[in-house]
Amino acid sequence: MKRIVEDRVLDLMVKYESAVGDTGKFTPQIPDIIFETVGRTAGWARFNFYLGKGELDFNVELMTENFGEFLKTTVTHEVAHHCVSLLNGRILSKSGRNVSHGRQWKEMMRFFGIDEPKRCHSYDTFNVSSRKLRRFRYTCDCGFEHNLSIIIHNKIRKNKQTRVCNLCDSQIVFSHEIK
Repeated sequence: MKRIVEDRVLDLMVKYESAVGDTGKFTPQIPDIIFETVGRTAGWARFNFYLGKGELDFNVELMTENFGEFLKTTVTHEVAHHCVSLLNGRILSKSGRNVSHGRQWKEMMRFFGIDEPKRCHSYDTFNVSSRKLRRFRYTCDCGFEHNLSIIIHNKIRKNKQTRVCNLCDSQIVFSHEIK
């Protein structure tokens, strides 16, 4: 299966090359392909603009359960991100945020034969393994116990965020990690 995904990536890159490489000497920058994504995410496209090198990361579990659709849409979705990065560099909105599913990406998806590009997949992820986030207990003046994820805990710990109790309006304080 992995070899078929790699072949699909290469086929899409050759199609991209035929459209943008007018000299015939253009060598597409084939991204590295890895299979490490887990959870509900089907794939990732990462691009290092400084090195001009990309990486595509696919979820083997979702690939195995949805192979035909995965090969057609998810692989194409991630290759489109890679090609847009090669062609246009980083695309930012007026507010300075990265635009990853904008007009250029949709046009690239249509170029690759996906008539209605979608940002998210619709695979059944009920049985997919996902990471378990550590949880932390916080307390407040009224004694209510607040259970927070490690993400929120780290933001509080790094003084980037404060939280208050909805009941007593006092700032919550770290108590202990929940085991």
